Order: sequence, then structure tokens, then C-alpha cells
Amino acid sequence: MALVSGESVRLELPPAGLPTRIIALIIDVLVEIGLLIGLLLVLTLTGSALDEAALAALGLLLVVGCLLVLPVLMETTTGGRSIGKIAFGLRVVTDSGGRTSFRDSLVRGLLLVFVDLWTTSGAAGLITSLANPRGKRVGDYFAGTIVVRERFGAAPPAQLPAAGSQVSHGVTLQPNTVGAIEAYLGRWQSLDPDARMGLARQLAAVAAVELGRTPPADADADRFLVQALQQHRVGG
Repeated sequence: MALVSGESVRLELPPAGLPTRIIALIIDVLVEIGLLIGLLLVLTLTGSALDEAALAALGLLLVVGCLLVLPVLMETTTGGRSIGKIAFGLRVVTDSGGRTSFRDSLVRGLLLVFVDLWTTSGAAGLITSLANPRGKRVGDYFAGTIVVRERFGAAPPAQLPAAGSQVSHGVTLQPNTVGAIEAYLGRWQSLDPDARMGLARQLAAVAAVELGRTPPADADADRFLVQALQQHRVGG
């Protein structure tokens, strides 16, 4: 699977394995159910003044909010990640390798709740994931997405810029470029040195164009990428 930046820089990322996805999903569901139980308990203890219809309506809203709305919002705002996916270094991207949209996350969330979990008890998602070479479940088919495996670690040592150095306000990177740089910085130690240098050079060139800066020398590409992320976060 290739994660594609805004300027078509490709970063190869393998599809996530089914066992890892299942464990990540279990973590997500346990967190959501734990939150739901806590909120329902609070509602029960504090809602004595409400009638049964109001309590039922609020309870339904909490169920929808914990099992659908919050997961969709988290996946949208974190660039395709949930708590379970973060724990195992997974990420949802589009079939073309781009950042998922709110619509993509909503489609995945709806089909996870109403097809994979509720109506088939997980059988539909398991069967489609096993049948597809990239491990797509039902929601991935309809949303046009895939879950890939990433390893997000520390940035290259001794590459962090001094606070505030070469940082401009109001200028940001494209979302796909951010994802590609983050993925590179998380995997740079495992890459072949020559491949790492070439990829860093390409990503730095893309980031320089988007930020309106001069591309760095090859030896400074890693440092430039860390600075570019810092500038993006300040500008955003």
C-alpha cells in the first residue's frame, strides 16, 4: 500500500494484518463500552427528576454517541486513527493512499455498528477481510479505504530545531504530506540508508513547495522535515 503525499510522493506501507486489526477493534470497543457504562451510570444517578421517556431518549443518545459519533470524530480528526489503532501503529487511508474524510469515517462507522457487529456479530467483517488480499471489511469496501500498518516513533536524534527557528505563522502543509512525513519519521531507522535519503529528499522538496521555503541540502533533509511539521502545527 502506498501512502501518497500531496505531490505524489509515495511511501510504501503494508496492509494491517487481520489479528492486529481485531485486537485493535477489541480495544476500541472495550473503551467505548466502558465510557458508555460510566455515562449511563451517571445518568441513572442524576436523572431521577426525568420521566422514563426522557431517560430512554438520553440513554439512546449516549449509545449512539459512544458507539458511533465519538469513534467517527476521532478517526476523522486524527487522520484515520483510533485508540486501538494508535496502540498498534495502524491507520485508515483511502484506496489511493490519501487521508480519509469525515464521510469515509462515517460510512466505516455505520457499517461497523450495523453490519459487522449488530446484524452479523462480526461474521461479515471477518469473511470479507479474509477474502480480500488487503484485508478490507464491509465498511472499507463502501468507503473506499484500507487499514495500513505504520510505526510512529521518535524523530531522528539530534534533528529537532531550536524553539521557534525558521517557523512562519499561517502556512501549513497538505494533510497527505503531513501523513507521509509522520510515517517517514516513524520508520526512518528501519529504512535502507540510500532509500531513506532519497525519500527524505523527495518529502523535503514537497514540503518546501507547500511552505514556500527553499529546499534543504540532502544532509539536512531530516531536520527540515521535523521543522516543516513544527511550522505546519504552528501555522495551523
